[in-house]
Amino acid sequence: MLHSDGSARRPSKAPGRRPAPSDIGSRDRVRQEGFALLVALLALVGLTALATGGFLMANSERKTATNYRDVVDALYVADAGLSQYLGTHRGTPSSAETYSYGTRGSATVTPSQLVDLGSNGSVWELSSTGTTRGTSRTVTTVALLDINMLPIPPGALTSGGGVKKNGASGGIDGTDQCGQKPQKAGVVLPPAGWSGKDDMITGDPKILETPTPFQGVMTATEWQSILSGDRFPHTYEVPPDAFPDFSTLPSDEWPVIYVDGNGTFGSGEAGRGVLIVGGNATLKGNFNWDGMVMVGGSVTDNGQGRLDGAVMSGLNSLLGQNVTSDDLGDVLNGTKRYRYHSCNLANAGKSLAVLIQEPGTWSQSF
Repeated sequence: MLHSDGSARRPSKAPGRRPAPSDIGSRDRVRQEGFALLVALLALVGLTALATGGFLMANSERKTATNYRDVVDALYVADAGLSQYLGTHRGTPSSAETYSYGTRGSATVTPSQLVDLGSNGSVWELSSTGTTRGTSRTVTTVALLDINMLPIPPGALTSGGGVKKNGASGGIDGTDQCGQKPQKAGVVLPPAGWSGKDDMITGDPKILETPTPFQGVMTATEWQSILSGDRFPHTYEVPPDAFPDFSTLPSDEWPVIYVDGNGTFGSGEAGRGVLIVGGNATLKGNFNWDGMVMVGGSVTDNGQGRLDGAVMSGLNSLLGQNVTSDDLGDVLNGTKRYRYHSCNLANAGKSLAVLIQEPGTWSQSF
């Protein structure tokens, strides 16, 4: 087709021409790739959410298990502290005690008196708080404090080998010096075991002769357990310990002193508590003692002073040993007074008191 000037006219592009098939394929591929990317992103978000949820759940379960472990450990530590206190404590409870169990934690046991039973002891509540890694649990129980641990003999002086009294000085008295208990016998010993004057003896009866002076008071097994320290712990063992200086001890301390073998006691050894002598005992000078004196062999007394409480001698006779050092066992030459004193015996016994758990009183506090 020619223009008016005779030049050829170029044909114009026809409107609405369809794209080539190759263009259509390219666009479909773009759409598919975009959809796949979207699906992949959604899947990644979903997996991330699942993983996060799994981690959160695992962390929560771990914390729950850790908390449960700490609670159980704290409970076990509290119960261990309570058991240790009941098993090892001697004497009247006073203040709280703390026990350490290494990495498992620690327990603090706090005593609280509920009832005072007088000569029958007292009732206590024991509260033990166990702490482990910041977690605490408390257990409590009720226990009876048994203060009657000392074997109380039937007389002011009870001898397993007999007594020889030279002269009429001194005195042996079965009357309770603090007026709390009925009168006891002055002297208890085997038949025909007394030699000398008996004017200085007071008691009900003055002299009680029996083939078994320690019956109902002490057995061979019990005496052996006292000598070994199993029945009640020895505060001092001489030797290797030195005899304690009571001027340096608290006035309310009534120790248990065990002397291995024979012992000699004068004014320097005067004191209080429970004196246990495995062999023979020689008393001289102004030897004063408040509480219990238990001697395996015989007693030779050349001094003055007093023994206020109760005295048992010749206890090794329970073990089949010969306890006589003279024609009779104990030889009393001095002017010492042997006097029954229930209050001194009670004070000496308090240091040996044990806590006995009352059944069915254990409980846990949250």
